[in-house]
Amino acid sequence: MQLTNIQVLNAVQALSSLGQQKLPFKLAWRVTTAMRSLEPFAKAVEEPLKEIRLKYALRDHLDNLVEAVDKDGNTIPNTIQIPNDKIAIVNKEMDDILFQTVEVHNVEFKLSEFPDTIELEPAVLSALVPLMKDEPVQELKLV
Repeated sequence: MQLTNIQVLNAVQALSSLGQQKLPFKLAWRVTTAMRSLEPFAKAVEEPLKEIRLKYALRDHLDNLVEAVDKDGNTIPNTIQIPNDKIAIVNKEMDDILFQTVEVHNVEFKLSEFPDTIELEPAVLSALVPLMKDEPVQELKLV
């Protein structure tokens, strides 16, 4: 199955969230298998994305990274500031990586594998959609 790197990253996050729930054994096994299959691809993407951010990040006079600030001027922990004139370049370079496709295996799910009682946040379901394998639709017939 081919996925873009952004789909891989989103799927890993969704599978991780799904993995926090109690699931039937076979589905838990499939979630674990899919996560193991996708994690190397996710890690391979995270490093170049980090390098891009660091390459363009704003630095102070001591060459330390400058944290981003909110609209009130308060620093936002665990963020970095990118100069406005570099944002388009950063976005372009990151998009070039995020929209590359990779071939992945052991990550497909069928809708029938999920119990009817499972409750998912729409964002988690949305990230899982690229992993869903089509099942034949059963036609209803009038008797």
